[in-house]
Amino acid sequence: MPELQALLKTQGVTALQQSIATRDPLERQALLRNLLESMDSGDSLLADLQALAETDERDSADALKGLANAAGALAGQGKVGPQAADDAGALRQVFAAFAPPAGSLREPLKSDGLASELLQRFGAEGFESALKRLHDGALQDIRSPTKSPIGPRVLMAMADSSACALVREVVSLTRKFSQAAQTVCTDLAAAGNMVPNVLRLSAAGQSRAQDWATQLLGDTQAGYLLSSASGLGALRRLVECVPLSLWPPVALPDRLQLLGDIDTRQIAITPQQHEARALKSAPALATAAI
Repeated sequence: MPELQALLKTQGVTALQQSIATRDPLERQALLRNLLESMDSGDSLLADLQALAETDERDSADALKGLANAAGALAGQGKVGPQAADDAGALRQVFAAFAPPAGSLREPLKSDGLASELLQRFGAEGFESALKRLHDGALQDIRSPTKSPIGPRVLMAMADSSACALVREVVSLTRKFSQAAQTVCTDLAAAGNMVPNVLRLSAAGQSRAQDWATQLLGDTQAGYLLSSASGLGALRRLVECVPLSLWPPVALPDRLQLLGDIDTRQIAITPQQHEARALKSAPALATAAI
């Protein structure tokens, strides 16, 4: 956010509009509304920024309405239990990890930065608990009464909640991957440790199975995984299920290339495994024939 504030002051509203054009409607509105709140009433750029925010809101009306409805439904279903409500100190600690410098505004949480920060501050053991508290806090903000259904606070909370939900989905995927990979690997890291790597690999459009396996498991365990058809199958299911929103549009061809690389490796391995099983069963068949 400080960078956008500086850009607005030095280069104007048009430069700001171009800078945020590729962001999703929810994030754009959160940024614009927070920039508006940070400006003095006599600022010469205030009217132009207000016009940009209103134009962007009209252009994104359908998307914002759908997001608001979805967030309302999610907030209504969200279970913020007594433990989360009573554990106010821990909740403040989680939010404090993302507090902006004094006098500045923060941007909405990003899934990749969120996962890395939580893992660094709370470790693999506290990762999921901290993530849940942060998500619960965002849902509480969505439920809080406001004058506007899509005011700045709600928009920021919706964006934060979306980032938390994506990370929690990747946590679930990495846990399933770990369970499947245990059949061929001997020592796996905690699922939380894999989450930032999954987010980074997809964001970077990494298209080689070797790189995915090595980043997730390390050199030794990656070798076990890539030499097994079942291990490759576990990796393929993980890649298939990583939400498409975590892959930049320009990286979607890389995703297809990655799946193709995994398939090619599986095809090469499967006949060898069939042959090995046939050789193992041959003595038993010969004995039975005698």
